[in-house]
Amino acid sequence: MVRTTQAGVGAGGPEDDPGPGGRADLLPVVLVHGMRMSGSMWSPVAERLGPRRPVAAPDLPGHGTRRDEPFTMEAAAAVLRAAIDDLGGRALVAGHSLGGGVATFAAARHPEAVAGLVGIGCTFPAGRQAVLGAPAYRALGAVLTHPRVPSDRLTEWLLRRLLPADVAAAALQGGFSDEAVAAVTAAVLEVDWLAELARYRGPVWLVNGGLDQFRGGERRWLAACVDGRLAVWPRLNHISIMGEVDRITTLIADAAAVATSAAAHAGR
Repeated sequence: MVRTTQAGVGAGGPEDDPGPGGRADLLPVVLVHGMRMSGSMWSPVAERLGPRRPVAAPDLPGHGTRRDEPFTMEAAAAVLRAAIDDLGGRALVAGHSLGGGVATFAAARHPEAVAGLVGIGCTFPAGRQAVLGAPAYRALGAVLTHPRVPSDRLTEWLLRRLLPADVAAAALQGGFSDEAVAAVTAAVLEVDWLAELARYRGPVWLVNGGLDQFRGGERRWLAACVDGRLAVWPRLNHISIMGEVDRITTLIADAAAVATSAAAHAGR
């Protein structure tokens, strides 16, 4: 079933019912950062989702506190599985850019642990588009890691220009992992993303900014979903969409409610 909608906004479910002690037993959430970033970029969203909902935002291999670990998709998926297990064994997983790709890769391998999948700005070109675009992605990776290119300063300038001050500060807190770019780029280009997405049968929310350069594959990603939704938020690009903290928080909370409801109905 494929749907184009506003990603479950306003949907309720069993999460709205009080659990023991008069509080709701809320589905945990794992938040996954993008390339060169760290889990700190999700701090504003994590704070709004808590304190009643268990939330984790781990650093991927090659990034943040795991900067010394080599990046592979398998290793990144293992980090997500460990984070889910730490939260009880089942969670909604939401990722931005590379994080959305890693979340998809993990969901395909551990569907029993991923209650739902939210991918923001991650609909990478697929098929022939990916083949044609590969040289450009490799060239971009080479530019970002060139010693004469002040990529960190340029990224900081962009973040401060495009994001609210608190969101930019959270993103900057974990630093930039330029050394991971080559391995990440190679890993992303090796994955058949549509096949990975098709393997996951749970609910999926794909969200792009209207000005996001990674929108090119969004319709093919949506078509590959067993239970997918696509939302496009106008006038936002790949970076500025992460400034929509309240909107993203609502999206994730609503997606968690839908995922909880789907699991409850499946168990009847």
